[in-house]
Amino acid sequence: MCVGSGSVIASREVPQSCPYCSKLISNFYNLKKHIATMHQSPAFYHACAHCSAAFRTAEYLRKHLVNVHKYPVKKKK
Repeated sequence: MCVGSGSVIASREVPQSCPYCSKLISNFYNLKKHIATMHQSPAFYHACAHCSAAFRTAEYLRKHLVNVHKYPVKKKK
């Protein structure tokens, strides 16, 4: 393998399978992000102020607030 061939970099751009849940992730960077978010204990959870629910990401908390507590949906710009 040539050092300058780019094959290591190219291998990071192909879909990767998560070793924990087998979900297919688009590339190595997103796989690292997925594992950190979904499979490792986070330093803190995003807690709901209205009930005892807690979520690993702010996006999951936002979806919970919209679906369970009927918060208005904010349109993305």
